[in-house]
Amino acid sequence: MGETCECAITYYDPNTINRAFMAPLVPETRSKHYIKMMRDPIYSHYIDDVENWSFDKKYGFLDLMTDLVTKEYSKEEITGILKKIYTKLDNAEGFEEISILREKTNHVAPYHREKILLESLTNLKKDIYELSKLNFQNMLDYGSNFDRLHELTVLGSAMNLQVKYIDLCLNSKKDDFNKIYPPLIVFSLRFLAYLMKKITLEELIADVSIFGNIVYDEEGIGDEDFKGISSFQL
Repeated sequence: MGETCECAITYYDPNTINRAFMAPLVPETRSKHYIKMMRDPIYSHYIDDVENWSFDKKYGFLDLMTDLVTKEYSKEEITGILKKIYTKLDNAEGFEEISILREKTNHVAPYHREKILLESLTNLKKDIYELSKLNFQNMLDYGSNFDRLHELTVLGSAMNLQVKYIDLCLNSKKDDFNKIYPPLIVFSLRFLAYLMKKITLEELIADVSIFGNIVYDEEGIGDEDFKGISSFQL
């Protein structure tokens, strides 16, 4: 089993990392524009509570969530880990603002939930592109270092897969969305787990293969608790 790179996460802007990996878990954090347009001051207050977290608190939240995905998962096990992720989001000690925000979102009209999710995915795609540009520049800078170049190539493949998932979510029908968004959550956490030195590069390479196959699998990953884009329970 290979070694994780000690400085992988330092390749990228930390604020972009926080935005990009918070969004799949808490889509509201990348949908502030639409939420403001709803003219619901209580809802805006809830999202501001999370947005005003310090960098360290956001990092601590992501650190907690990545602890849930440090073992290797087969395709068949992904639904099970999703349930653990949902449970942790609603019961994360020290991060109670998340459960309050999720509860509020669950009580807005399905139309609004759909718009929140679509804006979040669109902004998430922009964040991944920003990371991709930095990754490409790093490949140029480390071009003479084969091991580092290999690692950056894998990271670039992981980003490309995230964009593929996002595009499928943005263009999918309800049933297809149910199959694609859950593995996007798990894969994003696994990707971040690598950047945080919690899994190896070989494990991330395996993830790119496993989650890449899901994209092209007509059955995808189903979850009976996942209601679909128009009735999405954030």
